[in-house]
Amino acid sequence: MATAVVLACVSCGISEEGASGGASATAIVATQPAQSGTAQAGARSADMVRAVGGGASSGPVELLFDLKSRPEVGEPVDIELALTPTTELTRVEATFRAGEGLELRSGAEMPVLERPEPGVPVSHVLTIVPRRDGIFSVMAIVHADSSDAARTVTFSIPIIAGAGITDAVAQQGAAAEGGRTNASN
Repeated sequence: MATAVVLACVSCGISEEGASGGASATAIVATQPAQSGTAQAGARSADMVRAVGGGASSGPVELLFDLKSRPEVGEPVDIELALTPTTELTRVEATFRAGEGLELRSGAEMPVLERPEPGVPVSHVLTIVPRRDGIFSVMAIVHADSSDAARTVTFSIPIIAGAGITDAVAQQGAAAEGGRTNASN
């Protein structure tokens, strides 16, 4: 049985209007500059942080990310990703979707990786545009194929846009919670 890795971004209230496609191809040579929506072998920044995984602590891949600037409403921002196989794989696929409140402008699909080198990060760039202030997420589902198994791993990339959750919104949420608590007593 073969193992496949697919990376997709998922969030509560996924908006299809934010999805955009990308090409299936092998990774681009590391000497080429990274461009939005492309993959590149070997790039990994010291500023990158680990995306939140939805399963076991060690899986067939590791995903790190770095926001190149603070996300502001209506302004495009790049998210640099480094996807690193942690074991020998025959194929890795990745797709991304932005959650409600975000528009995914480019990079929705990472080029398919055939026999990626274990321990060598492959770069990919997403460009998102926040539609409003708030806390959102871009989710990544990675499907990895190996010679003996197939495994899917989901990652979440948190995004705080603009003011995040404003005091007024937080107070409204607290009042709504208080109302539910009082109503149940």
